[in-house]
Amino acid sequence: MRLALVVGIIVVILCLMDVLTTEYVINSGIGYESNEILAPVLGFPIYILKLALPALTVLAIAKADMDARLKFASYSTLIAFYTLVVVNNILVIVHNVDLNLNLGKLLMLFTAIFTVNVVASTITNPQLKF
Repeated sequence: MRLALVVGIIVVILCLMDVLTTEYVINSGIGYESNEILAPVLGFPIYILKLALPALTVLAIAKADMDARLKFASYSTLIAFYTLVVVNNILVIVHNVDLNLNLGKLLMLFTAIFTVNVVASTITNPQLKF
């Protein structure tokens, strides 16, 4: 459960950074929300959901009765995914360049990251236990 707490804190910090950098990009006029579902509804209630849902996901993974390698891959995926989102926002702020992470690209990236993490955790840690 300690690992879940650490992962949860990291994920919430990354999500908070996503919210803050997204707000900055939009309010300064240097960028836009490329997720076409979130773009029209951005604001406080959505930002609360953007913070709460990933934290609840970490909790659900921690409570789930699943193989330790799958938990590790799931945690790694969440951290890598939100890191990528924050890096995209920072690229917009610093270099006015973005990866245009629309919903389709986000889903493909999440799936690819998860697949790589599952394969990697299986190959490198066949006996992993938490």
